[in-house]
Amino acid sequence: MDQKHEAKAMPIPDMIVVVANQIRFRRQVIEQRMWYPIRLDDNRRGALRWIAICNTSPVHAITHLARMLSIKPYRNSGKYQINFMEPNQLINPIRLTSEYVPGLAGHRYSWVQRLFEAKLISDLKPWG
Repeated sequence: MDQKHEAKAMPIPDMIVVVANQIRFRRQVIEQRMWYPIRLDDNRRGALRWIAICNTSPVHAITHLARMLSIKPYRNSGKYQINFMEPNQLINPIRLTSEYVPGLAGHRYSWVQRLFEAKLISDLKPWG
C-alpha cells in the first residue's frame, strides 16, 4: 500500500489564530469580545470552536485564547464576525519565531490541543 493511503486524514481545525495590533486588541478583543471582519473558509467554519489572538509589536506572541459563541455574517460583505467569551490570557505566551516577526500575515487555522502543547508558533505547524 502506498504512503498516501496509509496516512490518516487530519481532522478539521477547531481554532483560528488572528493577528491584532494594540488598538484592535483593546477594542475588539477586550472590550467587544468579537473579531470582525474576517474571511473564513466555508469548509472549516463549522468546526471552529476557539479563537487565539496573536499580538503584534512589541509583544510578538499568541497571548489570549477564547471559546467562540457564534460566527455570523458581517454586514453584506461576504465576511464574518466571530463572537466569543471573555478571552483567557495564556500563562506562557506562544512566541513568534524569526520567520514570523514582525508577525503573521493574516489568520491561520490550527488545533487548540497543539496550542496547549506549544512553546513557539512553529509548534502549531503544519497549519490546518
